Amino acid sequence: MKREKKQVSGRPKKKNKKSYNTGRKEVKIETASIRTLQRRTKKLRENLKEIQDAAKIIKVEAKDVTDVGEHSEQYTNTILRHSKESALAFFLENDFSVASYKALVSDTISRNCPIYPCYDIVHQAMDECMPKNIKVSEIEVMVPLQEILNKSTERLCESVALNWSEEALYKLKLIITLGFDSSSGHVNPHQKCKNSENESSNPQQSLFVSSLILIQLRNVDFDKVSWLNPTPQSVRFCRPLQIALEKEDEEATLKEHFRLKKEIEQLLPYRFKMSNGKSARVQYDIYETLLDGKCLNTIVKNKASSRCPICLRTAHQFSNLADNFTASEANLKYGLGLLHCEIKVFEHFLGLGYRQDLKSWDVRQPAKVDFEERQRILQKRIYEKLKVRVDQVLQGHGTTNTGNVARRCFQSPELFANALEIDVQLVIDLSKIILCFKCKEELELNKLERFCLQTYCRYYELYPWARMSPTVHKLLRHGCDIARQLPLPIAYYAEDANESWHKYYKRNMVEHSRQNSREHRLLDVFNRAVYMTDPKISLMLIDSRVNKSKTVQSNLSDIQEFIKTK
Repeated sequence: MKREKKQVSGRPKKKNKKSYNTGRKEVKIETASIRTLQRRTKKLRENLKEIQDAAKIIKVEAKDVTDVGEHSEQYTNTILRHSKESALAFFLENDFSVASYKALVSDTISRNCPIYPCYDIVHQAMDECMPKNIKVSEIEVMVPLQEILNKSTERLCESVALNWSEEALYKLKLIITLGFDSSSGHVNPHQKCKNSENESSNPQQSLFVSSLILIQLRNVDFDKVSWLNPTPQSVRFCRPLQIALEKEDEEATLKEHFRLKKEIEQLLPYRFKMSNGKSARVQYDIYETLLDGKCLNTIVKNKASSRCPICLRTAHQFSNLADNFTASEANLKYGLGLLHCEIKVFEHFLGLGYRQDLKSWDVRQPAKVDFEERQRILQKRIYEKLKVRVDQVLQGHGTTNTGNVARRCFQSPELFANALEIDVQLVIDLSKIILCFKCKEELELNKLERFCLQTYCRYYELYPWARMSPTVHKLLRHGCDIARQLPLPIAYYAEDANESWHKYYKRNMVEHSRQNSREHRLLDVFNRAVYMTDPKISLMLIDSRVNKSKTVQSNLSDIQEFIKTK
């Protein structure tokens, strides 16, 4: 047995307690020695790579974490609402109807993101685009030339000239080109004419359109270019003057020509105050070059389509190489008609290829079967090499020989010439000449004129039996003379934009016009054309349109010898 220890009286027994205050005090990290720091950070240093990776992940995730109380105002302000002008530009760029735009506005409001103004505000921006004194009837809508020019000048200066000095704004000159053309195949309206004469005398499926293109704004005193149209062949700067349900005949052409001529003579310089209070004064310099061959022949009173509209020589006289083909100065001012010129040259090469076996331009009845057979063979060969269909009839639209088809063939002149079995160098030379006139650079016209003359002589050396087209003759013998009459390169005066408008008019007649009366139908189409071509609205999205354009930029290295060095 264990003997119990006796407790000594007067002394209480001590409890066995563990003390936590004994030992060395812990040193703070700020005052620790190097050895202590090494000991404490040993585990951290061993796992340094994992810790660094974790820190990177936390840093990325922390960017998305926001303190609502501190940063709420900052994030609310990042919602950028459209102004009425930018909303109108968005409306037109995406081809919205009124109903589809209202649906878009309602949807964004329901999602607490009201970035688009209501349609009433957009309509205010539309009203600001409109010129005064628009005249409407059952068969036409028109605006005076002075009114559309004044409104265009005002809107253009508001976009590009707000920061200019008053001295620079006082003597401005706006260069414009205008003209007219017609198109067919439009949908016949269902509304009945109030005037029975209009019902019987006006073909409702034809549209006769007059337009103008803004080209350049410059200061007269300083001889400085203030603004140059970046896309002269785009519809966005091609403003409507008149839309009429009328066929393009001699009477309608001369009537519109003399109307425009009279209005040009009566034009006055425009003085106005800009939104910043500065005064501006603009005078107008106008050229009538947006014409096709048919309109030009009517204006210069050329009754025969086989006659050159510039020198009035016939196709049988073109082969006289000793003739200088002196041009009428009055006829040079109407431009080259570059789009139609390219198409006619393309069609002339097709005609050469079809007649290679015959060696005669006139196709008589015994040889007609062989001619048509060769025509089918060459059309098939062109499709195999270039993937375009040529000389195919389209119901209500003429043929497939369009500007795009001609451009595609001239971009590959060797393939085109080989498919037609004609001289390759001749096709290359003519494609170079067309490219020279289409480029927007200043040209060495004397050098180009000599090259055109060489090509002209080479043509008759190769094909003395061929009957040269008046358009090919005009291009080679008068192209440089026409270019000398114009202050800017001839590409700025081409009629591409005027031709391109026809497809928009056809679509807008159906999709963006009221069908309750003929006046409303024509007025809505005219108004939408005014909105789309307003300079202030068009310049808003110009960069995005240029960037997404699918147009292949022409290679100017082949014609570098004809371009003036700056």
